[in-house]
Amino acid sequence: MTEATRLLVVGEEPPAPLVERLSSVGSVNHRSPATIAERFDPLIEADTIVVTDRSARDVLADARPATPIVGYGVDADEVVATRVDDLDALPHVVRGAALNASAAAATPVSTVDDDSDDSRSRLERLHEGTAELVGVSDEEAVYESVARIARDLLGYDFCYIGIAEGDEFVPAAPSHAWQERFDVEFGVLGETYRTGEPQIIDDVSDVEAADPRWTEMRSALSVPFGDRGVFQAASDEANAFDERDLELLRLLLSYAENTLARIESETELRSSRRRVTDLHEGVTELTGLRSTDAVFAKTVEIAQRVLDLDRSSTLRAEGEYLHAAALSEGSKPDDVRDRMPIDGSTLAGLTIRTGESRLVQDVAADEDADPAKPEYRSGISVPMGDHGVFQAVSTERDAFDERDLELAELLATHAAETLTRIEAHERLRRERDRFSALFENIPDAAVAYEYVDDEPVVRQVNPAFEEVFGWGAGTVVDESIDDYILPDETAVRETADRLNDQLRRGQNVREEVRRRTADGDRYFLIHVIPVQLDAENISGYAIYTDVTERREYEQRLERQNERLDQFASIVSHDLRNPLSVATGYLELARETGEKEHFDRVDGALDRMDHLVEDLLSLARKGEVVGERREASLRALAERAWGNVSTEDAELVVEEDRTLNVDPDRATELLENLFRNAVEHGSTAGDGGGGGGDADASGPATRPSVDAVEAAPTVRVGPVEYRGGDGTGFYVEDDGPGIPESEREKVFETGYSSDESGTGLGLAITRHIAEAHGWDVRALTGHDGGARFEFKFDGSREASAAES
Repeated sequence: MTEATRLLVVGEEPPAPLVERLSSVGSVNHRSPATIAERFDPLIEADTIVVTDRSARDVLADARPATPIVGYGVDADEVVATRVDDLDALPHVVRGAALNASAAAATPVSTVDDDSDDSRSRLERLHEGTAELVGVSDEEAVYESVARIARDLLGYDFCYIGIAEGDEFVPAAPSHAWQERFDVEFGVLGETYRTGEPQIIDDVSDVEAADPRWTEMRSALSVPFGDRGVFQAASDEANAFDERDLELLRLLLSYAENTLARIESETELRSSRRRVTDLHEGVTELTGLRSTDAVFAKTVEIAQRVLDLDRSSTLRAEGEYLHAAALSEGSKPDDVRDRMPIDGSTLAGLTIRTGESRLVQDVAADEDADPAKPEYRSGISVPMGDHGVFQAVSTERDAFDERDLELAELLATHAAETLTRIEAHERLRRERDRFSALFENIPDAAVAYEYVDDEPVVRQVNPAFEEVFGWGAGTVVDESIDDYILPDETAVRETADRLNDQLRRGQNVREEVRRRTADGDRYFLIHVIPVQLDAENISGYAIYTDVTERREYEQRLERQNERLDQFASIVSHDLRNPLSVATGYLELARETGEKEHFDRVDGALDRMDHLVEDLLSLARKGEVVGERREASLRALAERAWGNVSTEDAELVVEEDRTLNVDPDRATELLENLFRNAVEHGSTAGDGGGGGGDADASGPATRPSVDAVEAAPTVRVGPVEYRGGDGTGFYVEDDGPGIPESEREKVFETGYSSDESGTGLGLAITRHIAEAHGWDVRALTGHDGGARFEFKFDGSREASAAES
């Protein structure tokens, strides 16, 4: 009973005498049957289980733990095994059967620590986890480690390691795997063992050979464990495993196979404990190496220092040849050939091709031996996995025995394991480097993020991000990306919250969004990829592709289409009216011969001409402005004034200002305003959009000086808005002005209060202003006339200039 130090008492209320007696033997842990039914961990951790009532017995009958069980009951019928009369007999009374599949399914398992600092892949965790196998010294520990790594690092919650012993599979990892023996011909286990081929079973119900003992099993992965047995992983979900799982498991079992081979060699070499011990001390130096060159060199050094092999070398396998990698101290360059083919024509090539070691007692008597120097009389040749060959030679016959060969094999096995690990890490490093280069050089802004407390925290940004958004890595790393690039708008924040929720649930995101950049708000196509799809995620990568120009082009195209609709309406309606008038009066002229009918025809044609001119202005130019340059407001106004028939009207430029404009389009803008003021006396007869409309019916329709009370005065000058809210200029007349209810309508295409007007003049004015990035509005002037103000916005002007 001295070994049973951890005693688990299972029952509702254990009798006090029993607890007292057990406490004198070891530590006592009491659990109710209900607690055990929910969590089986205490059964595994205990050395002996003591049952005190029937309910506890029934729970344990379901769990069937491997821990020894003894019973304690009031009546003989309630005794599971025997009364606790002899504490020394506790471990030997009854031993429970192996843990079955249902118990394994209910046993909680630990999970890989997934805190914010651990974003490593399963492959990287596997390489790190298998490093522990280097120090494992017995088979059971290997199986335990394999089961633990498969469970904790690769995420295979339910696994079974069955080692073939005679006609049975015997479970090999008691604390991790299902504890049940199976016949070697049983189901998929037996099939995998016989064929040596792995199987991925997406749905066990579709596989005839599958005979799951765990009723909730839906899919499985079955992989040969060398020629020892089979490793199986199971899941309660269909399609839980793929080729990547198979690759990872093969790699794990390969490590285990190498480790088991090493352990077997160690077991066989116990008679030479001193040298083995020294060798172990030496090979521990291999575990800290980071390059294959260092491993080849260290192997030769250990062979010389620990195994007394003074003439040894390592050969590296590269393609179809073996190349000299390292020589023992004191050796000469010609002691080994620089290159040997791996075709079996040399002993070294034969060694790596067959994977078998060779002990050559007498070079002259061995037909495969082909020494680099004629003085070599004996030697050993040992494979280092697929990585190369270790060789030692002597100038004497029979210089080596089986023990030397075994020790050299042990050293080579350790070296091969280290080489495998380093090469795997090197492949991983190269993959990381390639990804890092892609991340750094991608032309779009890119961010590596990780969710911390539901916030997307930046872990890395590329140079394009720094350039586009204006934030350096030193500023945004370890900060929430949303705090730096989200515009401060409720709608944008709500959209970002929705995207964050999708990403945390392992969904891809591809959506057009607006973000704050170094040059103001811009539109991006954001493509965010979580590290793992369809699973809870905490990290991933986001790529921002600027689509602002495309979006602006689409908006321009939309506006152009709107103008085309307007043109179609004007052509189909407004041109049809004067055309009908001209046709009618022409028929009358032909019938009557009266000349006044021709005057009416001429007026209708004149109106059509003005309509066509305005339509062409919009159709050809739209909102597009040409090259900009600085121009004087005074000079532009005087130039436009000279292009308009102003009668007796007066132009007054109150104060000059320098504008950044397309001079031709700015002149056209002023011409429309001047013509509107002069020809209509600022009555907004064309809805504020004369654009030459006074000429639409010919000279007879033009207002004379007698038709107005006085010739209008048109004033032009700069505007300074309060609070530094922009600058601009105005055009103002002293006519009747524009009714407040009409001020928004005057800029609409086709709007006119004058039957002879086209309704395009001020529409053209608005388009020219917007193309420059200006805001335009109609107001009441100081003298009650019409006042048009053009307000500048630096960012909009720049955007308009770029577009």
